[in-house]
Amino acid sequence: MENKTMKNILKATTLACLMATAFAHADIPESSTLSVTGTLHPASCTPSLANNGVVDLGDYQAAKMTETANQLTYQTIELSVTCANPTKLSLHMQDSNAEGHLLTLIKQAFADDGDNEDPLHQFGLGKDAEGKPIGAYGVIIAGSPLVNKDLADVIFSAGGTWGASKSHAFTNGSGVNALLSVAAPGETIPMAIETMQLTLRINAAVAANTAVNMKEKINFDGKTTLVMSYL
Repeated sequence: MENKTMKNILKATTLACLMATAFAHADIPESSTLSVTGTLHPASCTPSLANNGVVDLGDYQAAKMTETANQLTYQTIELSVTCANPTKLSLHMQDSNAEGHLLTLIKQAFADDGDNEDPLHQFGLGKDAEGKPIGAYGVIIAGSPLVNKDLADVIFSAGGTWGASKSHAFTNGSGVNALLSVAAPGETIPMAIETMQLTLRINAAVAANTAVNMKEKINFDGKTTLVMSYL
């Protein structure tokens, strides 16, 4: 009995020694560094949309709608930004009525006059009486923004480096959201803003009359949130 107990004690002691040896030889770093970064912006910027941000696409007769994508007359709205101190910033958008989006051809909807058939660059226009989406609209920066009283270029970033923008188009937040900003002519580095004035152009299209119930009145109901972020 004593021999059996002694054997168990020796086994336990041996195991403890092996574990202690293993831990003693483990490679443990002497120290690690946690870096906490961020930016405190000394000034804020205030955006302002003309007409309280309301864009009226107008009234249309259902009888004139065809069996193809029906193009609506584009509209524009002015956006002004004022900063207390020179500040770099970006703009992007989020579609607040994505359920009212039906992928539709929107002709000459980009700044380079290209057609918009990209679901990432379209926003919901609303629903018909049956709850079906009726079409889409796109939003771009039209022309050259006026920044600090001088003309500037539109640039964009999809999360990486900045580059020149050809379409000037906002994405709707359903995928990788492109950021738009401004740079000195010919450059692609965001510039510090004190004042900025730009024109937003809204191009829209209603789907074919065979896809939308046009026997009852339809109210266009696009809702988009414009987001301004500091860089």
